[in-house]
Amino acid sequence: MQHYEKIKLGNIKLLSGKILKSAQLVYKTYGKLNKNGSNVIILPTFYTGSHVRNEGFIGKNRAINPNKYFIVSINMFGNGLSSSPSNSTKSQYGSKFPTITLWDNIYCQHKLITEKLKIKNIALVTGWSMAGCQSYQWAAQYPDMVKAILPFCASSKTSTHNHVFLEGVKAALIADKNWKKGNYKKQPVEGLKAFGRVYAGWAFSQDFYREKLYKKLGYKNTEELLKDWANDHAKNWDANNLLSKLKTWQLNDI
Repeated sequence: MQHYEKIKLGNIKLLSGKILKSAQLVYKTYGKLNKNGSNVIILPTFYTGSHVRNEGFIGKNRAINPNKYFIVSINMFGNGLSSSPSNSTKSQYGSKFPTITLWDNIYCQHKLITEKLKIKNIALVTGWSMAGCQSYQWAAQYPDMVKAILPFCASSKTSTHNHVFLEGVKAALIADKNWKKGNYKKQPVEGLKAFGRVYAGWAFSQDFYREKLYKKLGYKNTEELLKDWANDHAKNWDANNLLSKLKTWQLNDI
């Protein structure tokens, strides 16, 4: 049983001029739209996120409260639910998937919001990491529609330092002998595990490790955390999908 909805967008011309064939966005809504349509919150997904993982931000005792707001949680391109290398048409499958920008994501999200959901105004666009980057993009691309944004742990332009960090996790992934330049027959599992272990060093702060705050998350030591991150990436993510979103992140610049 599917616990989400989708919009089929057909062939979409991307910012690059290339065509994303048979594009689709997967999303889920929470709460109810009020009579004047003034309670809309857009919550895009983060880098390794999905509408399910976004549910950690939503709750009746949280700022993103479904009892007060109509929340639209939208899966970004490349996350395995919306159009991605792993679910695209044969001619754009895997390594053949076109480069996607945040502009492309928001252009299509705007189509979902206006054409399918018939929403005219957005009270807030918010999110963490790449979702926050999408918040900036929404405000720049459709300033008359978006009343406010609240990006956190995000930037309107990916810095050189951030770009280099992403190159590091990418290098860990593609070093796997099964990578085969993205034309793999089976997932490069060891590369995905290495990707997760390297990423764990960047996902948390120095204070997080210095103060051993990982213990509050249930990890006895850092090795348990590293193994969990490695296994999460190996079990839940397609390598081409991760690299597609990574490229989108690197190109972020409103």
